[in-house]
Amino acid sequence: MLGLGAGAAYYRATLGASANAVVNGQVGTYSESSSDNAIAPLLEIGVRHAISPDLRLFADASGVWKNGGRFHGNIYNASAGVEWFPVKNIGLVLAYGVTNIDLTRDTNFADTRLKVRLQGPSAFLKARF
Repeated sequence: MLGLGAGAAYYRATLGASANAVVNGQVGTYSESSSDNAIAPLLEIGVRHAISPDLRLFADASGVWKNGGRFHGNIYNASAGVEWFPVKNIGLVLAYGVTNIDLTRDTNFADTRLKVRLQGPSAFLKARF
């Protein structure tokens, strides 16, 4: 089974920077923070393949891309794995996932960039109704 989705995602990002310097006994500090929120288009695709009624393989991917404003960049998620339901409505999921966040804040002073990449295996219980 193949599924496609389109919609909107709401996110809020806060980026900040601070620095301390000591020169000849004089302490200087600098601090700046900026926050923004936005609604951005979301695209999603998912694939499911049932090997049996209790066992299926899956792959999902989704992404948000925002351009314009003080913050711009992208956020995407992807995962693939297997779902096994030994009990009718309770199952075990084993998956490998990747999440990438890449946001840039434009200011008059300097651009700030937040880049985070999370990846690895996960295991969890799933309930279906």
